[in-house]
Amino acid sequence: MISSRTWPNFRRGTDKDGTRVIIDEVGAGSDVQYGKTKIFIRSPQTLFELEKRRTDTIPSICVTLQKVGLILALSYLLFIYLFIHSFIHSFIHLFIYLSIYLFIYLCIYLSIYLSIYLFIY
Repeated sequence: MISSRTWPNFRRGTDKDGTRVIIDEVGAGSDVQYGKTKIFIRSPQTLFELEKRRTDTIPSICVTLQKVGLILALSYLLFIYLFIHSFIHSFIHLFIYLSIYLFIYLCIYLSIYLSIYLFIY
């Protein structure tokens, strides 16, 4: 988060290399001792500098996440609207098709019935 070279994913080595990049950008390479899984910071000013940089970058990350969330929410609402619209549209087409089909069927049935009826009588 503090370094643009390590945020959001550090792909140029191990986690220890990523930690070294961050510490070097802060300028505290001589103030830090690296262990196997932890780093040991000698002076509190280095820790305060790291925390200050972190708190300065959090608002911009939050704004980015909110923008992405808003875009995803709007695209989801658009998808739902289009799905419902197409669903209703297909039912309207089905109703029209069935209405025309039934009308033609009834016309043919009535014409056959009437022709038989008139032929008999």
